[in-house]
Amino acid sequence: MNQHHLSAITRIGLFAGIAFFAQILAHILLCGHGEEQLSHIFELVIVAIIFSAASWRIKAVFDRLEHHHQQTGYALRDSQEKLKIAMDAAGLCIWEWEPETGVVQRSAQYDALFGLADGEFAGTYDAFLQMVHPDDRSLVEQSLMDAKRQKTPWKMDYRIVHPDGSIHWMSGSGKYILNHTGQILRMLGVVGDITQQKQTDADLRRLNETLETRVQDRTIELSQVNQQLQHELSERKQAEDELRSLTYRLKQSNEELENFAFIASHDLKEPLRTIHNFSGLLESRYHHQLDTAGQDYIQRIRRACRRMQTQIDDLLALSQITTQAQPFVSVDLHQIVSNVLLALEAKIQETQAEIAVEPLPTIAADPGQIYQLLQNLISNALKFHGSHPPRIKIYSYIANHPIPPPDFPRDPKLPPDPADDSQTELICQILVEDQGIGLDEQYLDRIFKPFERLQSHNEYDGTGMGLAICRKIAERHNGSVTVQSKLGHGATFIVSLPMNHPVSDL
Repeated sequence: MNQHHLSAITRIGLFAGIAFFAQILAHILLCGHGEEQLSHIFELVIVAIIFSAASWRIKAVFDRLEHHHQQTGYALRDSQEKLKIAMDAAGLCIWEWEPETGVVQRSAQYDALFGLADGEFAGTYDAFLQMVHPDDRSLVEQSLMDAKRQKTPWKMDYRIVHPDGSIHWMSGSGKYILNHTGQILRMLGVVGDITQQKQTDADLRRLNETLETRVQDRTIELSQVNQQLQHELSERKQAEDELRSLTYRLKQSNEELENFAFIASHDLKEPLRTIHNFSGLLESRYHHQLDTAGQDYIQRIRRACRRMQTQIDDLLALSQITTQAQPFVSVDLHQIVSNVLLALEAKIQETQAEIAVEPLPTIAADPGQIYQLLQNLISNALKFHGSHPPRIKIYSYIANHPIPPPDFPRDPKLPPDPADDSQTELICQILVEDQGIGLDEQYLDRIFKPFERLQSHNEYDGTGMGLAICRKIAERHNGSVTVQSKLGHGATFIVSLPMNHPVSDL
């Protein structure tokens, strides 16, 4: 019942009440005034009044019904508009299929969703099936029939073919509407294009397959790398074990060699002393019976004995660097140099040497070995002065050097890194500089080997052990000794020693 019908009914009731009341008034005017008539008229008036009141009541009821109808219409239109917005946003279309007639009703967007022009869809079930992909057509039809037979909701993803030949994926769902007897009247459903979703799913599957393949390949690769690392670790452990074994055997060998050198030095001294003594007796007692050549032979024997004695003493000193080493204590280098100069005073006066000693620091060291090291270096400077009196300068520097790891070999010759002073140690560099004959740069490392000489015995005496002893002493102090020199321009020997030592070294 619409608004127009309600208003008409209200007006008819109102006019009927007014006409009835007018009829009563006319009857009163035309008729007499008997009591019986007046009673009848009074009853009629009451009925007319009641009828009029009922008419007004009916009008009020119909007004409320009209207002409710308007509100319901507004709400229905609002719901329909919201549903349309939601369907458009989701890309869905509504359809309705009557199985008995095969007629398909659809919303406005249905044709465009299937690639058709507006109104091009024939609106039949057969026309719908013709748009389904041939490979999916029988599956869609069977699925709909199964849902119809079982009277259950229907849902299926299938492909359709647009008129331009492009293939699209659709997702359809629907529900059969039944009458009061359970008979199917129609199916109401929705359909949407899910081509992009299917493409995304396919891309994700391919990506997952690719990732799984890469993960498997990477796992195999990591397994191979792990096996290789295990093999390398095993080889490294074996190499470390062999190195420790070799180091232990080398240490034993060095100890045995040092002990042998010490014992041999002592054992060689006695026969050498005997040769030297008897050659002296031979020279003093039978000097007049020997010719010039015999006397020369005896002199050569005695010189050889003295040289051999010196070599044995130097060899003994070299072996004692380790075997008779003393704990490190605080050593005043300036005092050590003063004691060395005092011991060499005769040689200094003989060569008319000029020696300048700058202030030197105090370090932790073996005082006896440091004394021997500095004595050897200063003696060399006094010896190899050339034709001019020796000019010697003794001074020092203190520098920061990186501290190497515990198992890393030290190399104090490397320059310090000024950017990192958090892991450094103080290094004292003692320099003994002379202006003597110098040496060729190609021999700079050779001169520190035992028994190495660059000059003959006729030019300069010595055994070639002095600098070898210096190097071994420096190494025992975790230091080094190097030389900077050019032939004919003097030499500067640089001894680099740590200012302090760990407790284990003391």
